[in-house]
Amino acid sequence: MDSSQTARFYDLVNKSLAVADLPNVAKLIGTPVRELRSLPRRIQENVCGAYAMEYDADSTNTDLIDTIREMIAP
Repeated sequence: MDSSQTARFYDLVNKSLAVADLPNVAKLIGTPVRELRSLPRRIQENVCGAYAMEYDADSTNTDLIDTIREMIAP
């Protein structure tokens, strides 16, 4: 097995995981996912991080929705 690309592999996986919840975020805030994908990468990661930490399936998530909308506002 060639392990010379292991660091690059981990980097690619981590970058993908950092924005994996983008479709869920789009659904939560009622915004097309393509619109969220057009945002700078750092904002996408921050939005997904907030979603991952604060989303509660048993809640209306009103505060989270407001927070995310503030994060993506121009």
